[in-house]
Amino acid sequence: MKINKSVIKSVLKKTRYDLKLYGKILSEKNIEGTGNYSDIFSFFRTHWISKFDYKGNTYGGKNDYTTVRISMLNLPETLKEISFKDKRVLELGPLECGNTIKLEDLGAKEIVSVEGRVENFVKSCVIKNIYQLNKTTLYYDDARNISQEKYGKFDVAVVLGLLYHLENPEMLLKKIGEMSDALVLATHYADANSPYPNAKEFTITDGNIKYKGRVYSEDPGYDPNAGLQNFSVWPYEEDLIQMVKNSGFKNVTVIGKNPDPNEQYKLIYIVAKK
Repeated sequence: MKINKSVIKSVLKKTRYDLKLYGKILSEKNIEGTGNYSDIFSFFRTHWISKFDYKGNTYGGKNDYTTVRISMLNLPETLKEISFKDKRVLELGPLECGNTIKLEDLGAKEIVSVEGRVENFVKSCVIKNIYQLNKTTLYYDDARNISQEKYGKFDVAVVLGLLYHLENPEMLLKKIGEMSDALVLATHYADANSPYPNAKEFTITDGNIKYKGRVYSEDPGYDPNAGLQNFSVWPYEEDLIQMVKNSGFKNVTVIGKNPDPNEQYKLIYIVAKK
C-alpha cells in the first residue's frame, strides 16, 4: 500500500515517530510475516480506542464493534433499511477502521474513508494492511472539506460517531446531501441533561432557518477521539432530524435510540434517503 510522501512528512512532523520503524510496521510483508501484532499495536503513544480480534488474539482498546452501542451496523433494522452490497460508500471519521472492516464484510464495492486526525489516519492504514481492506482507500483530510469535486458521488454516506464533534453539523450534512443518495448516521444529540445539564445553548442559523442545540467542549490537542476544534454543537433531536431533511434526505427513519439507558449522552441511529 502506497502512502503519499507529504502525508508521511506531516505525520512525522506532528508525532515525531521514527520513519524507518513506521515503514517497517506498515509493510504488508512484515505484518503478515512476523505475526508480532502486539508490537504493532503498542507502537503508538496514544491509546487505541477500538478492540480488534485477530487470529485468535485480542488487541487494541475497549470499544467492541460487534456491539450495538459501538456500531449501528450490528442492528438488523439498519440492514433492512439500507444495503451496502455493491455500493460506493463514503465513510467519514473511521477512527481506527472498526466500521470499515464491517462495511467490507457487508459487500461494499468501494469505500472512500476520510480521517482528519494524523495518528488515527496512520492507525487506520495499519488496520487496512492487517485486515487486507482492499476495497478501501484512506484519505488524510478534514471531513469538513469534502466535496463532490474531490471525492465524487456516492450511493451511501456513513457517518458514525463524527457529527457530534463539529461546530456546525448542518454544513457537513448539506455537503453530504450533494454527494450521496443515502445517509447512515449515528450521533449524540442534546436534551436537558445531554451533553450535561449546564451546557450552553447555541443556535445555528442558515438564512431564515434556525437550529437549536447545546455546546460540548472538545479537546483536540490530546484526545484522539475528539474533534478538530475547541467545541462542538449537539442539536436537539427534532432540530437534528430537520437538518437531515433540509440537506435533501426527505425520508428519515430513526432506527434506534439510546442503546445504553444509563448513558448520559443521548445517542440516535438514523437511516435517511432521498
